[in-house]
Amino acid sequence: MDSLMPATGALVLFKSRSWLHVFDHLKTVAKDTDVRVVPIIGGMSMKKLERLLNARPEIIVGTPGRLWELMSGGEKHLVEMALPVRL
Repeated sequence: MDSLMPATGALVLFKSRSWLHVFDHLKTVAKDTDVRVVPIIGGMSMKKLERLLNARPEIIVGTPGRLWELMSGGEKHLVEMALPVRL
C-alpha cells in the first residue's frame, strides 16, 4: 500500500526560528490546494510527528536536529523524499 502513495516532494530545513515564517507562507500558498505542508521541529511529541508524517505531506518544513533524529530512527517517509532544500 505504501508504494501507491506519493513521496514527500520537498524538505525545507532552517537552523533558526525562521522556519515559522516559511511554514506560514507555504500554508497560505497551499491553502486552496491538496498540497499538505507540515512542521517537523523540536518540542513536538514523537507521537504527533509520526501522525504528521503518516499523512504523507508533500512539503515538510523543519529544523535539522529533529529531522536528523527522525531519520536516524529509520523514518521511512523522510528517506523517500524527492527534493531536499536547505536555506
